[in-house]
Amino acid sequence: MSITKVQKWKFHMNKSQKIDLYLQRLSHITQFFLFLFTVLGFYFVVLPIYQKDVLQESIAKKELELEKVNESLLQSYSTIRNYTVRRFITSAGAKCSGLLIPIPILSSYRESKGELINLTEKILNIESTKCLTESFDAVDDMQLLNTIDYLYFQDKVAVISRKLDKERLILLNEYNELEKLSIDKMERSLSKYDRETLLDLEGMGASKDELNHYENQMIRRNASDGLSDKFSELVRNEIDGLKDLSWP
Repeated sequence: MSITKVQKWKFHMNKSQKIDLYLQRLSHITQFFLFLFTVLGFYFVVLPIYQKDVLQESIAKKELELEKVNESLLQSYSTIRNYTVRRFITSAGAKCSGLLIPIPILSSYRESKGELINLTEKILNIESTKCLTESFDAVDDMQLLNTIDYLYFQDKVAVISRKLDKERLILLNEYNELEKLSIDKMERSLSKYDRETLLDLEGMGASKDELNHYENQMIRRNASDGLSDKFSELVRNEIDGLKDLSWP
């Protein structure tokens, strides 16, 4: 082989080696960028999606826990509200219907200068608005109600207060008219309890005139009892109806 051919062959060999070297380097560079692209793709695409899914799952769990807590709080609040309303119903129903007015004992009849305690008059003189307002304020647990429920319940109490006072004044007027009626125009009927009371008073030394006076008062009282009974029942029914409110 001539020197010239050898030189040409070496030249081509060197050129081929350089090309292979460049291709290897290019392959390495390509692999590096492919690796870099994969890493960046994972970091900027896959990882955020995964983190987003994890975050959404965490939020969903927290929301579920919060719903359970809120449900528990609502149940507890509902129990407190029902208890508060029932406390009011019990206290106001007894006080404002006259149930707490004491019935006089026998010995007090003669000490009252011949006058029996007229429960009808006492019951019909109970001002519903004043009584229900005082009963409302007396229930400390009212402060545990939220503002909306507090004002709503207060308004309902005010509504039935006005209704009861209107009915009370009508019955009180009927009572006053009844008091003007002569005893002779009233039905002279006594209950078993009244007859036993007269016998007990007679045994305590009451005179015939005193017994006759007591009997007339009992007749007049019995005639008016229906008015107070009607009012007392109306009061209890209206107040008891507060337990069935549709809360806002």
